[in-house]
Amino acid sequence: MKALQITSHIAVRPSSGFTLIELLITLVIAVSITAISGTVYSLLSSGTTLKATSQDILVTLRQARMTAITKRKEVSFALDNKKRIYWIIGDNRQRALDASLDLQMYSAQDLKVNKNILQIHFAPDGSSSGGEIKITNGKKVYRIVVEWLSGKVELSHG
Repeated sequence: MKALQITSHIAVRPSSGFTLIELLITLVIAVSITAISGTVYSLLSSGTTLKATSQDILVTLRQARMTAITKRKEVSFALDNKKRIYWIIGDNRQRALDASLDLQMYSAQDLKVNKNILQIHFAPDGSSSGGEIKITNGKKVYRIVVEWLSGKVELSHG
């Protein structure tokens, strides 16, 4: 009788875990992505806030003009730069300005209630006292121009 010979072919495989270097590299990449995305998010957020605020002021001014025309009475838009709010006079809704934005308003000298509150008036025929509002976040600038003769309200960049 022949003796049985048992041979085994056991393949030795390397460990299936991660090495310390691989884990450290992954951690460094994750931290870098997090840091970069935070900076990018703040820049995008600031730009979004600027655009949204500019659009809201534009809509509020146009609403004031349309209210003056439809109700056939003078309607005023007011901006308080100290309290950082703006509103249509007679409307109880005041809108706040984001702290990251700088805002300047130019209107006729006699329309200043005080050094902080400026107004733009809209007449029943659609005309206005005119003015300009400049909104910036330090990088981008939006300008809202209200023409005095037609009362037309336009938004421009730069």
